[in-house]
Amino acid sequence: MEIARGRGLKHGDKDVGVVELLAEKQDADRNFYSPMASFQINSDSLKDMERLCGLLEELFPIVVVSALLVGMFGHSIVIMQSTRDAVLLRVLGVTKKRVRCMLVLGQVFLCLTGVLIVAGGLCLYSPGLFLKSSDTLAACFVPYFIGCVLSVSIAAVQVTRHRILELLQVRE
Repeated sequence: MEIARGRGLKHGDKDVGVVELLAEKQDADRNFYSPMASFQINSDSLKDMERLCGLLEELFPIVVVSALLVGMFGHSIVIMQSTRDAVLLRVLGVTKKRVRCMLVLGQVFLCLTGVLIVAGGLCLYSPGLFLKSSDTLAACFVPYFIGCVLSVSIAAVQVTRHRILELLQVRE
């Protein structure tokens, strides 16, 4: 075989294009086909997948409960940290009820925003997955939101139930 000045390759007596020669070489290299197709399923990997699915089914309730607890106590901690803000508002003459509402509504707004961002992100990622998992999402978001509202309300009452002077004497 020689290269013939840009026209192609000489193969025997005739000129053969580069593509044709490469196709022949590739066909010659493919002698590894078996006469019958055989399909094998690796049972070890199938067992691993079944075990993983079982583990996920067992851990899902634990993950949901832990997310609820983090959501409830995370917002409550933020309210407890804002005691100084509540005191300043009370010193300025704002009523206890209004201070409580301000503290609660700020955290509820953040909670609702987070829920909407998660739902919107899942919808953008895969609308089909969002539709399939809407029941699960509702089952997770509703208790999270209710827990957030309850815990924040309790924390706001705890922060504002004292007199102004008592709140000013609290050291951080």
